[in-house]
Parts: sequence; C-alpha cells; structure tokens
Amino acid sequence: MPTPAAAIRRKERLSFLSTARMDFLSVVGTVVRVTQTRRNLISTGLAAFSIFHVALSLVGTLAGFVVLSALISAKQSNGWTATFLVTTTATSVTGFFFPFHKFLPSHGVGIVSLLVLAVTIPALYVFHLTGPWRRTYVIGAVIALYLNVFVLIAQLFMKIPALKPLAPTQSEPPFLGTQAVVMLIFIVLGVLAIKRFPAEAVQLSSALKDCLHPPRRGLQQLVQFRSGQTVATAAGKPSSIPEGVAQFNSQRGAAK
Repeated sequence: MPTPAAAIRRKERLSFLSTARMDFLSVVGTVVRVTQTRRNLISTGLAAFSIFHVALSLVGTLAGFVVLSALISAKQSNGWTATFLVTTTATSVTGFFFPFHKFLPSHGVGIVSLLVLAVTIPALYVFHLTGPWRRTYVIGAVIALYLNVFVLIAQLFMKIPALKPLAPTQSEPPFLGTQAVVMLIFIVLGVLAIKRFPAEAVQLSSALKDCLHPPRRGLQQLVQFRSGQTVATAAGKPSSIPEGVAQFNSQRGAAK
C-alpha cells in the first residue's frame, strides 16, 4: 500500500501532465487558428490581386481596340495609346506574381508580350515613329493586342461553364478553331493598320513640332510676341500651327 507521500507525488505528477497536455493542446489550437487566418488572408489577398490583374487586362484590351481603330483611320490617340501600353505592360508583369510550381503557357505569352512592348514603346516615345519605326510601332501594337485577346479567349474557355466542356484541355477543335479565326482577323487588321497609318500623320506631327520648336540653325527672328502668344519664325519654316497645317496640306495637294 502506497504511503501518503507517494500518493501526493503521484497526484502532483498527474496534475502536471494534465496541465501540460492542456497547454500543448492550447498551443496547437492557436497555431491552427493562426495558420487558418493566414490562409484566409492570403486567399483574400490573392482574390483581390486576381481582380486587379483581370481589370488591367480588360482595360488594356479595350484601349487596344480603340488604338487599333485609330491606326486604321490614320489617326493617333495619345491618351488611349498610353493607357493601352501601360495596362498591357502591367498585365504581363503582374501575371508573374501569381503562385506557380512550373512554367505555364501564360508565362510564355507574358514574356513574348513584354518583348514586343520593349520594342513598341521606344518606337513611339523615343524614335517618334520616324522611318521604319512607324511600321515597327504598328506591328508591335497589333501583336500586343492580339496576345491580350488570345489570353482572354483562353480564360473564357476555362471559366465559362458553357464553353469549358467544349475544350477541357484547350487542345480541342473548338478552341483551336476560335484562336485560328482570331489570328486571321488580326493579321488582316494589322495589314490595314500598316497601310492606313501612313507616314503623313508622322510628317504632320513633325511639322507641328517645328512650329513650336523651330531649329536654331538658320533662325532669322528669334521670338515675337503677338497677343500673348510666342511665335518663332525660321527660314523655310511656318510661323504658326495653322500655317504649318496649311503648308502641309498644300504640299500634299501638289504631290497628288
């Protein structure tokens, strides 16, 4: 029969073990709750980032169609062009921030898009569409927009319940046929844009730039102030924007 002292020690050990077990379970429960909270936060943050990425893609695609329409109409929309280039670049860049364990086709599309934009953006903002850079810019803009639409179609076949059964692996004829038709459409639109966005628009922009910033060489009269406007006159250069446009139109009519 155990002595009273041994019984007390045994009772103390059992009490300690019970307390330690409760503390351990409490710690495990806290870790589980923290982990679950982190997962929820990551899931919420990933969902918000996905919405941001999709919004960038949609805005870039919409702006790209406006830019393409302007190119075919031989016009230049600076605001829409900047929006298209910025959002398309941001779409390609943010696509690499999603968690992934292997290289995906979307990463290849993003790399190609960034390479195209790396040539297209300088063609417009650095080389100002002079010489061959005009065609480079048009081709690059059309390719960048096509890649946006390519990814959009892939997402539609992946997310829309009515389309997903038609191409579950995106290697079926409905998906491939749709992409082929879209590619042919963009080839036609690209050819039209190259032909209808002539160098005349660039020449007119250059003529207007000469009105505002005439070259120093051959400058006869530096600055004249008329009605609060600064007018610069150079040899063979128009002295105002309306005169520059008129001179350009007269030269264009004479050429015809």
